[in-house]
Amino acid sequence: RFVLWSIHVQKKPISGLAGEDIRDYLTWLMNPVLPEDWPKSKTKIIKRKLGNSSHRQAFVILSGLFGYLTDNGYLSGNPFKAISKTGAARSQKEQILASRERYIPVPLWEWLKDYIEQSKPSPNKYCAKMAYERIRFVIHFLYWTALRRSELATATMNNFRYEDDLWTLKVKGKGRSTLESVVVLEPAMKILADYRI
Repeated sequence: RFVLWSIHVQKKPISGLAGEDIRDYLTWLMNPVLPEDWPKSKTKIIKRKLGNSSHRQAFVILSGLFGYLTDNGYLSGNPFKAISKTGAARSQKEQILASRERYIPVPLWEWLKDYIEQSKPSPNKYCAKMAYERIRFVIHFLYWTALRRSELATATMNNFRYEDDLWTLKVKGKGRSTLESVVVLEPAMKILADYRI
């Protein structure tokens, strides 16, 4: 239902949705009007507005899905984080909350990379060079993996796995008791290799 809404109502792939789009979706669930290009075979998935419990359940499920896709590197951010859970449960009082996302907008990231490169010390300043490489590694690795600082601080090389042409890192997420796999993209592996050298 959500994918069909994104494509046929919002005219966007789910990877292009922002917090404002999510608010529009939650509002649409309370009064669903199907556009003309909505597939006829899929009209049964949304016959009428959702009740409060179903509305909240839709929010929780989709928020969890986007959290998973973001944490594993498939999406750059989770637009559901910008929506109040209380607002999802009581849709008439939906509010967009100003919240910090776990990603950096591309222009800011480009500026930060340039700033780091300009801070590079001369080769003969050994201790300063070590500190620079450590900072460079931490910032780049956190950007490409979306790990929390504590997850990176407690990770070891023994937690890396290479299977099916894909690197993963086992970390203990916030509030978790077991290790979870996080996808480590090629730029993160490259910065790790540079740092270890």
